[in-house]
Amino acid sequence: MIYKFTSTLILVLSSFACSSIYAQANDSKSDYALAPNIFSSETPTRKIVKISPQMIPVCYNFGCRVKEYVSLTQDEWASVEVIFKPQTDSAEVERIRIGKAVAKMESLIGNYTPIHRDIGLNLGEGAEFPGQLDCIDESINTTTYLHILQRYDLIKHHKVIKRAYRRAAFDQHWTGQLQELNSTDRYVVDTWFYANGEMPVIQPTDEWLDISIFTSYTNNSTQNKETEKVKALTEKVGNKVKALFN
Repeated sequence: MIYKFTSTLILVLSSFACSSIYAQANDSKSDYALAPNIFSSETPTRKIVKISPQMIPVCYNFGCRVKEYVSLTQDEWASVEVIFKPQTDSAEVERIRIGKAVAKMESLIGNYTPIHRDIGLNLGEGAEFPGQLDCIDESINTTTYLHILQRYDLIKHHKVIKRAYRRAAFDQHWTGQLQELNSTDRYVVDTWFYANGEMPVIQPTDEWLDISIFTSYTNNSTQNKETEKVKALTEKVGNKVKALFN
């Protein structure tokens, strides 16, 4: 029994370590998006692509296994820009607008790619491939969208920073992240919990990091719209943990 548990634990931790390395390799930097072919048998390549509304790299099918480039029309991009008008002096209001803009970009990009099929969480009733996203896909895409908003000077009170990461005993979770310019306060922009085109979770990073030791798949935001679904997923992970000790 001890040998079985030890072997299982090593396997789980090894898989987490590998996925962490892959996820870190996908971080977007400044105005650029790294586009590695992480599922290749060869060493991952790091193609640098200048991102813009006419060149948006979009990941899906888990772990950025599939990537497409989408070009929005002028009218489509204008429908994103108008969300930020008139300008606001409030960082809080801007965060709401950022959430709406990210949701709008997801919806627009869903017209060109299978991500319009994406439902909340990883897999569940109604999930279809191609087009389903895990948190790695979601966090990379969200960071890309945020960088485009920043590059086109739509974000005035925040800057895009490295993705946020949290880890529990048997799973881990990534998301996009902002920092308020006039403070050290950080906020996550988490699109994973809801379907494509829905308003993402936006909350202080410190709150987002406050999870149980068992699962990182917990929506602990005040805007949680799927309490029962998240609760069921949390219980499922908890039951798997308990099973290892039986």
